Amino acid sequence: MQTTLMQIENVPYEKLLGDFTGIIKEAVRSEISAVMQTGEPKKRLMSRVEVAEEFGISLPTVHAWDAAGILRRHKVGRRTYFLRDQVMAAVKETKAELK
Repeated sequence: MQTTLMQIENVPYEKLLGDFTGIIKEAVRSEISAVMQTGEPKKRLMSRVEVAEEFGISLPTVHAWDAAGILRRHKVGRRTYFLRDQVMAAVKETKAELK
């Protein structure tokens, strides 16, 4: 264990900082690239307005589904959000029931 510490002690601070910065930048680039290739993160939070606009439903429908328990809301402070995947499932289920 002392060997590792001695190796670090002999490395200039600027080199260590540069190495760590490079490692962190590469990790961030990799994560961003993965998200861009697969699209949006699956568990994206959406506001009521975003839900209505993206899925072509009205705000009263979003409110009714929330009140009926069809959608599960997530409170962040005073704001209400919904998980995109859960909204998609509710919309698909509702469309299937209408057929």
